[in-house]
Amino acid sequence: MNTFVSPSNPLPVGRITALLCRHVLRDAQGKTCSVKKPIEAHAFLGRHGIEGADGREHYDDTENALLHYAGDHYPYWKKFIPDCTSLLQNPGAFSENIASLGMTEHTVCIGDVFRIGKAIVQVSFGREACHTMNERFGRDDMAREMHRLSYNGWFYRVLEEGFAQAGD
Repeated sequence: MNTFVSPSNPLPVGRITALLCRHVLRDAQGKTCSVKKPIEAHAFLGRHGIEGADGREHYDDTENALLHYAGDHYPYWKKFIPDCTSLLQNPGAFSENIASLGMTEHTVCIGDVFRIGKAIVQVSFGREACHTMNERFGRDDMAREMHRLSYNGWFYRVLEEGFAQAGD
């Protein structure tokens, strides 16, 4: 089982379903879009982001090195926006680097510390959804709905860098 374990509480509090990294795609008309794809092997969780064999994301602000989104919310979104079911088939629709089951905005607090594989991360702040989510899902009210439900996700700062993977 994939688990997040807090150093102060050795009991598993969630299950990693995927670690993801951004890939930029270009369509037939030349328009680019960014999608998140799962990292198949080990990923390095560093102070400035995530790196896998097939890509990396680097952020200058170490307070938002990694974005976590609860997979527990996907069933709601599939019902709320059924025309986006294909986008919601796999983790990454909400630009997350970490997808999980068993952890949500209602069970995680700013300041919580977790071990993910060999890395130690700390929740730095809650994510504020923006126009990007509206554009991705083709709805003017998507970010507002994410806020209304508190289904935004959260950011981590990396306290100790290390390798992790889904399934470790």
